[in-house]
Amino acid sequence: GQRRPLVDGGLYGHTRQQDSDIGLVYCTDKPSEAVEIMKKHNTEYLIFSRLERDILPVIASYALGQDWLEWWQKWERGKDNSLYRRSLYQQFDSEGGLERVYPSAEVAYPEVVILRLKE
Repeated sequence: GQRRPLVDGGLYGHTRQQDSDIGLVYCTDKPSEAVEIMKKHNTEYLIFSRLERDILPVIASYALGQDWLEWWQKWERGKDNSLYRRSLYQQFDSEGGLERVYPSAEVAYPEVVILRLKE
């Protein structure tokens, strides 16, 4: 069946809870937490890109509320272990119910990463 993407560029709009869930997917250091959010919203894929780097503080604020600044300071120092960082700036292949499907694991520091729920 046809699925509506969770992140849709505003085409359908988001509830505050959806924005919070999307933010948690970026900020979490537990892939299994991202998997639970994906299942909640009937989503099979995550797409991270370096373009979101500029709005990452806003994304984090939706997920973390007032704690976003502390998280952001850790991110800036490279001290966080978020799924977003690990997918784009480190090596993430497969863990916690997610697997990298694009690009291949040989590509270091990709511009875009697609993660899929493992079957």
